[in-house]
Formats: sequence, C-alpha cells, structure tokens
Amino acid sequence: AGIISTGLTLLAWVYVVQPLAGDAELPLVERVVSVAYPAGDVALLVIVIRLLTTRGNRGASYWLLAAAMAGVLLADIVFTAMVTTQSGYASHLADLLWMGSYLAVAVAAWHPSVGGLTRRGTREPLRLTGARLTVLAVASLLAPLALLHQGLTRPHSIDWAPIGLGAVTLFILVVARMADLMAKVQQQSAQLEATAHTDVLTGVANRRAWDTHLDQVLADTGIPPRSVTLVMIDLDHFKRFNDRFGHLAGDELLREACQAWRTQLRGGDLLARYGGE
Repeated sequence: AGIISTGLTLLAWVYVVQPLAGDAELPLVERVVSVAYPAGDVALLVIVIRLLTTRGNRGASYWLLAAAMAGVLLADIVFTAMVTTQSGYASHLADLLWMGSYLAVAVAAWHPSVGGLTRRGTREPLRLTGARLTVLAVASLLAPLALLHQGLTRPHSIDWAPIGLGAVTLFILVVARMADLMAKVQQQSAQLEATAHTDVLTGVANRRAWDTHLDQVLADTGIPPRSVTLVMIDLDHFKRFNDRFGHLAGDELLREACQAWRTQLRGGDLLARYGGE
C-alpha cells in the first residue's frame, strides 16, 4: 500500500498539485481550494489502497465503502478538471459522483454485513502472485517514467526535486518490502527444515536426520580413524504395554524415555527415533 500510494502521490504532485499551485492567473483563494482537493485526495487514495490490499471480511458493506471512497476520489478529480477547464458539464458530473458516494456510505451502514468489517480475515499463505509483482513493478517505474515524460516535453523545467525524492522513497519501500518477504521465507524455511528432521512425537531426531548424521560421522572419522559407537535401544514388550494401557499411554512412555535418555548424552552424541519403538 505504501509503495502504490507513494507512486501515485508523486504523479498527483507533478501533474495536478504543482501546476495548480503555480497558476498565477487563478485568485489566491481559488488556488488554495484547488490545491486542497488533490491534496485531500492523496490522503483518501492512501486509505482506499490500504483498504483494498488488507485482508479482512469483504462483505457488501466493505465493497460499498470502498466504492464510496473511490467515488469521492473520482469526483474530486472531476472538480479539479472543472476548475482548470471551466466546464459546466464537469460540475454536474462531480455533484452526481459525490451524491452517489454519500448514498453508498449510508447503504453500507445499514447493511447487515457492516458488523463484520472489524473482524480480521483468515491468514493466507505467503504468496507473491503475478498481479502483485506487476503492481509493484508499475509503481516502482512511475518516478522514472515521470522524469522521462518531462524530459521529452519540457527538458528545461524538470521537477527534479519531487521526482528525485519520490524515486528514493519508492526504492527504499521496495527494498524494505523485499527484505520483509525474504525474512518470512527464511523463517518458514528454517521451520520446515526443523520439522523435516525432528520426530513429532518425541522431539528427538527422526530417521532422515539419523541417516544424514551417520553419513557425516562415517565420512569424517579423521586420520588416524577414530572409533564410532552406535547403540540401538528397544523397549521390551512395548506392544503389550500399548494393548494394556492404550496408545496415549504408550506415546507418553516414548516421550519420557527419550527425555531421560537425552540427559545422558554427551556433546557430540545424537539420539534419534529409528523406527516405531
């Protein structure tokens, strides 16, 4: 949301706010009002983008509120165009969009789904879809594209300060987003690695971890070769214990036995669950 908002804010400043603020033909009051509309629209745009990119319960009230804010945003854009072109048709269109937005807010408040707006949605798996990558790429390119456009159309009056600041901000936001995604991926990879080599029931190493560790130990016996000791432990009459006390008690026996055995290990020893017992 921050990346998209920054890119669109840069465009609004370069092509709407700054031209209106620098128009000496407009009276001061009219200039201030004309600049206030797109400035407020930028804040409204941030809210709309944040709303559309956040997980949540998206019922009818959600979409009505999103449509209402988008309608206000569009109406303000039409109003800005009306100020610059003095078009009466644009004035009627802006009024229609404003009234439609107010109606959408009222309907959203009355709709039964309004109670679910504050409930968080279910967490989705971390995915970087093609659509998100496209939006990220387009938002990141807005600053250099604006610079190229100004260089082609008015090379002697380029707004280098806002475009440079916007480009730096976009770069920092994109790098921060990529770092956040990489941190989550690395965390999930570490969790998967730990799960893949740990026995869920007892918490000790599983058969896969045992095979890997044994290969490493045998390959690193050194010169002269050192001895390697392997001990197989089995619980006597474990099936009879399960039949008499139940599988839950058998699981607890395995956990307690492994916990007791782990207290006897040295630093380089490995305790693993080789089979069912």
